[in-house]
Amino acid sequence: MERCGNSLHRAHNQKEPRLKRYTAFLKQTWWIWSIYLTVSILLITFLSPVFIAVIPMIIVVFFYFALIRYDDDGNFIGA
Repeated sequence: MERCGNSLHRAHNQKEPRLKRYTAFLKQTWWIWSIYLTVSILLITFLSPVFIAVIPMIIVVFFYFALIRYDDDGNFIGA
């Protein structure tokens, strides 16, 4: 039983560094993502529903920049 618990604990620790990267990136850039989302909602509401396509693009850009600029431990690695 302990063995199973330890393997689950190790599996949890292996997944944790991936989240550190994204949380560190979000801590430093939450305000810009809020602005992007707000502007996108305003564009969708007042101009055209075609701007709904912007929301998946914002998500892809978020993950791309988090992968490029932060290591697995959530440390900034470059500009």
